[in-house]
Amino acid sequence: MSSETIASAAGATGWRKSARCAGNGACVEVGSLRGGAVAARDAYDGDTGPVLRFSAAEWRAFAAAAKAGRFDLAR
Repeated sequence: MSSETIASAAGATGWRKSARCAGNGACVEVGSLRGGAVAARDAYDGDTGPVLRFSAAEWRAFAAAAKAGRFDLAR
């Protein structure tokens, strides 16, 4: 994973956020990068904030862990 400015990740396309986003700006957006990589950014900062870049393998591992509940908070 690497952190970049939006200018260096300008090649990201199809920025999208979860349908479960509350619309209060506390959301994450993801976009597609060349070679299957994924870019992630804070929706509140949009075009001006930092961007995290994940390889396709890193993103698949993260998504699988999230779906398995590994990041769920104890209630």
